[in-house]
Amino acid sequence: MSKRLSSGIFIATVMLAGCAQTPTENSSSHAHHTSSQAKASYALDAKGTTEPLSQKEIVDQIMLESGLDEMIEQMPAMITSMSANQPPPPMIKIENYEKFNANLIQIFEPVKTRKIFKDYLDEHYDAKRYPEFLALLKTPLAQEMKALDLASQTPEAHQEMMETGDLLMREASPERLELVRQFDEATGATEMMVDMQMIIAGAIQRNMNEIMPPEHRMAEAQLEEMLEQGRMQSMLPARQYMQLSMVYSYRSVDDEKLNDYFDLHQSEIGLWGTELAKGSILKWAESMGEEMAAVMEKTFLETNQ
Repeated sequence: MSKRLSSGIFIATVMLAGCAQTPTENSSSHAHHTSSQAKASYALDAKGTTEPLSQKEIVDQIMLESGLDEMIEQMPAMITSMSANQPPPPMIKIENYEKFNANLIQIFEPVKTRKIFKDYLDEHYDAKRYPEFLALLKTPLAQEMKALDLASQTPEAHQEMMETGDLLMREASPERLELVRQFDEATGATEMMVDMQMIIAGAIQRNMNEIMPPEHRMAEAQLEEMLEQGRMQSMLPARQYMQLSMVYSYRSVDDEKLNDYFDLHQSEIGLWGTELAKGSILKWAESMGEEMAAVMEKTFLETNQ
């Protein structure tokens, strides 16, 4: 039974990896230049760029201008595509695997997902910061890069990226690879993706552990050790995936523009906003983990009793 549970966790986290590309802030490393021209070009004046809006209007616009609304709409198709290309692990019956996939899609229903994010943004509303963050999201550079991010998150784009990934990485210049490495490190994008996966895996494993016969349950220390080992093992492939994703997503822009985008992320309001995004994604991951644990219990345990 423990092998079935571990396989189920693996399925869930692998499929979710493709939807975990929102960069987050980690200011411990920032080893690139800060362009004064970029600062001048993308300086923000929140008072001058937004009319007085209600809290609801500002939150709705943040979700729209950040690309979050569109990403939420794309999630079911992305999960469907990734699950279709993921064969069932050993010891899992194909009919149970198909049932799990069908139920999994329901978890990513857009109205439900959007409510989780919107509730988080409402709960953490800051009357000063939110309009400033919205102004940043509306800058031409942020809008251009958002379009590239969203274009790379369709099922078709994800398939193309995985098929051409080796060639893309070989053809990328050393300068681009170093810039992408710095971008990933400074924004904490890989760590964010692994954190999300571990939150979901932890919720699933703890739920499964509670319904095990007492003699087969793991102690909390054992669970923590298992999750920590999973985190360590996930870090390298997650970093490789994230950096490939950045190379693929931004392949049409030059190094100067990518540096400018880096500067935008590292501005004061950029760091604040990406920390807000991190909190909302982790909150969503907690909810997804709880729902996924229930689906797995029903699919892989009840049907095998």
